[in-house]
Amino acid sequence: MNKAGKVIGQAATIDEGKFAINAKHGKYVLKVVVDAAYPRCQPVEVTIKRHSMTTANMACDSGMR
Repeated sequence: MNKAGKVIGQAATIDEGKFAINAKHGKYVLKVVVDAAYPRCQPVEVTIKRHSMTTANMACDSGMR
């Protein structure tokens, strides 16, 4: 989502949790959306710089104890 709260892209992850979204430079918030109670992931703020790739790491609670 951008600063205004507009969704700018969606992606599905592969097995390792990797994903890619094409977005213009700027500040965004990444959120994980699932159809179940888990995993629970905290939103992550990301700044994309002009003409570069950005990596974001998200920590998620799988619910397993």
